[in-house]
Amino acid sequence: MSKAQAIQDRAKFDFVRYANCWEDPLLLLGAMPARAKCLSIASAGDNSFSLLCGDPASVTAFDLNRAQLDLCALKAAAFRTLDHEAFLKFLGFVAAEPGERAALYHEKVREALEGSERERYDVRQDLVEGGVIDAGKFESYFRIFANRILPLTHTMRERRELLRAKSLEERREFFRKTWANLRYRLLFKLFFNKWVMGRYGRDPEFFRYVRTVAISGEIWKRAERAMSELPTDDNPYLRYTILGTFDGVLPHYARAENFETIRSRLDRIKFVQGAPGDLARESEGYGFFNLSDIFEYMGPDIFRATAGELASRSAPGAVYAYYNMMLPRKLTDVMPEAFARQTELADRLFADNQAFFYGAYHVDVLRS
Repeated sequence: MSKAQAIQDRAKFDFVRYANCWEDPLLLLGAMPARAKCLSIASAGDNSFSLLCGDPASVTAFDLNRAQLDLCALKAAAFRTLDHEAFLKFLGFVAAEPGERAALYHEKVREALEGSERERYDVRQDLVEGGVIDAGKFESYFRIFANRILPLTHTMRERRELLRAKSLEERREFFRKTWANLRYRLLFKLFFNKWVMGRYGRDPEFFRYVRTVAISGEIWKRAERAMSELPTDDNPYLRYTILGTFDGVLPHYARAENFETIRSRLDRIKFVQGAPGDLARESEGYGFFNLSDIFEYMGPDIFRATAGELASRSAPGAVYAYYNMMLPRKLTDVMPEAFARQTELADRLFADNQAFFYGAYHVDVLRS
């Protein structure tokens, strides 16, 4: 097995790449078995927190990146120590006065932190003051699009109109006649090409195995669907992309109706550093896996080895939820004798997916 295939040997994992999870947690909650022991990629923590709303037995949120885990710990500390209004203000969903977030950190949130997470945010008060949900590289990429590219193609009034509640026919007509003008088409495809996205958004190594797909064209089709076929007024991912802020449309974990449920179940979640195959080896019996699109970052040998570890160490009937962004990596392709795809469930959930960056969603079950 070549170590060059491992993403941790090729990409940098020493800063916050994602300050938010850019995946719709309803797709996970729709696939998660009752009272499951969950292994969930941490990223920014959002979807692992959302899993608590599904009443799991436990959630182990893992990541290779210590900075991401420290961010998750900060969000968990905010859940523990703040009311919902202060929680939104501290993280950056709501505007704050100068020094207000730092005061919340030192007076309340800091006491619930320890180790590396406390050390990180003690010295990075600029991240706290700016609102940590805007502190990721990927968020910076979207704000460049919202603040520098879109002003060249659309007025703020047109952007607001795109996000206004409309009928399906109205959305289609607006996209076709107003939004998809020639300048927008050109700049969109330049901005979301492989080189620009790798330089300013994701790491170039995340596209190492994507060789034949026209990335900008694929993202164009997915964005078009999000802007015309699906409701645009309640989509937090689209709103951030278009405005550079969530603008009051909150992701699932941050909504008032989920706040107390998540807070009351925080003892069920833990954040650990590692890779899925390693963690499966260390603790048998996970019944649900949120694996994002991590298989696309693996070389073929590591992907097959990871599939084998998952198959041999999971609980009977375990469920695996994961995405393909640009590369068709499927557990059912490499080990069809071990995994079965739940096609109808996956396709039904994916049809309402608000996070429009992915090309496919898979829900696989471990064969008995």
